[in-house]
Amino acid sequence: MKLLNEDGFIEAGWMVNPNLYKDSEAHFYARFGSITAGGCFNLLCPGFVQVSKDVPLGVIPDKYSKIGQDNQYTSIITIHKHEDGHWWLSIDSDNKLVGYWPNTLFVRSLKNWASQIEWGGEINNPESGHTPEPYMGSGLSARDDTKLSAFYCQIKAARSQTQYDNDPKPTEKYQECDDDGYQTYDVGYQGDVWGRLTFFGGPFATMT
Repeated sequence: MKLLNEDGFIEAGWMVNPNLYKDSEAHFYARFGSITAGGCFNLLCPGFVQVSKDVPLGVIPDKYSKIGQDNQYTSIITIHKHEDGHWWLSIDSDNKLVGYWPNTLFVRSLKNWASQIEWGGEINNPESGHTPEPYMGSGLSARDDTKLSAFYCQIKAARSQTQYDNDPKPTEKYQECDDDGYQTYDVGYQGDVWGRLTFFGGPFATMT
C-alpha cells in the first residue's frame, strides 16, 4: 500500500528482497521517499520512528498461506494520519502501532494529506532476461479465487479522522504487464465480508 502527494510517498506491506534481507522470506517493511530521488527502507536512514518491540520492521510472518488451501492467512495493514500530524503505521486487527513517519519529513507533499493511494503488487528484477522472473503474490496469474491468487480485501480510504470510504472511487489501473504475465484484477465491492477486493499475481498463468 502506497500513499502519495506530489513527489513524496510512504508505503508499507510484505516484501521478498534477497538483496536486502539475504533470504527468500517475506518481510514486513516500511518505506518513504520521493518518486524522483528514490526511497529508504525500514530504519536504514533517519525517518521512520519504530515504537513497537513486538512487531519490528523486517519481521517475517508466523504462517504462510498455501495455494489451494481453504484457510488463507491475511494481515490488516493501516496507514493513518493521527491528530499529532504524523502518519502512523499499524498492523493486525487490534491496530498494533508499529511506528510513524514524522510530519517534519514532508515540506509540502504528504504534510497534510495524500492525494493518491495505491494497492497492488510490484516486482523488481534488474537481471531480467537472464534469470527467472520473480513471483508477484503467489506467482499465479490474477484470477477470481482467493485460494489461488494473492489479494487485497477490505480496501478502505479515510476521508477524515472518523469517516471511511469502504469502496474507494474513482479508481484506475496504474500499470498492466500482461505481456510479461503480471496482472491486477479489481472485482470491486463484494459485500461486508470481503469489501473492495483486488487480485494480483504472475508471471505464471496456470497452477503447476
